Amino acid sequence: MTEPKDRTKNAREGRRPRRMRKRRRFWPWMLAIAIVAVALALVLFLSPFFRIKEVRIEGNTLVPNDEIMGQLGPMDTNLFLFPNDRARERLTAIDAISNVTFGRELPDRLVVRVEESYVLAAIEREGQTLYLDDKGKVTDQYRAETNRIRPLALALEGTLPSVGESPFSDERPLAFLRALSVSPLAENVRKVQIDAAQNIDFMYNNLMIRFGPPNDIHRKLADAVAVVKEISTKGIRAEEILLDAGENPIVVTDDAQSEGLTSAPSQAKGEMEGEP
Repeated sequence: MTEPKDRTKNAREGRRPRRMRKRRRFWPWMLAIAIVAVALALVLFLSPFFRIKEVRIEGNTLVPNDEIMGQLGPMDTNLFLFPNDRARERLTAIDAISNVTFGRELPDRLVVRVEESYVLAAIEREGQTLYLDDKGKVTDQYRAETNRIRPLALALEGTLPSVGESPFSDERPLAFLRALSVSPLAENVRKVQIDAAQNIDFMYNNLMIRFGPPNDIHRKLADAVAVVKEISTKGIRAEEILLDAGENPIVVTDDAQSEGLTSAPSQAKGEMEGEP
């Protein structure tokens, strides 16, 4: 009866050295991995190769780059050690900035992605005033002291959407309003009208600008700026500018003697070269 016990004991004792040898062979690999990880961390966090040398800012329309850079804090740091949370807290304290995310482009570029939030237009109807934010949603919230732009006066055809809804079927009218709000014309725009087919007219001082559908937005706005400047320089008594009636803008006047315009029985029309 003792011999089986001895064999069982010897068998157990014979297995222990093999398990111990396996553990001893495993530890060198773990040590090597740890050494490589530490070396990699030292390279990433301490090497001057990854020190921030360039900052790219994306998404800002109203808040200038200089103001954003002023709130980022010291840039003389490692790309992987940049304090994202502290910088985000400072930036979102700026009026019109609602969120900020950060990215890295190796070896030395920090990318700052800004999300702005502001009221773009005011919609008045039947004694009620609602607002359109920069995301295209109707809101009843507006603080003049923190809004970076004067909201455009906007007239819409059809039923006014409820708070939280968008009045537009696609993004183009919103893109137009955004572009107009930061254009040289914005300060003197009295009203913008958008009909059910998304054709756009807007009143600049006493001059009606027929923008037409919201396509080629930046080119047509550049044309409008150029034509308004030429009208002012030449003293042309213009009533309308048509931006979607031909290859070049057309100016409608009440004076057939205006320079560069072609007479018509009840109005004069002339083509004026705009910026391409």
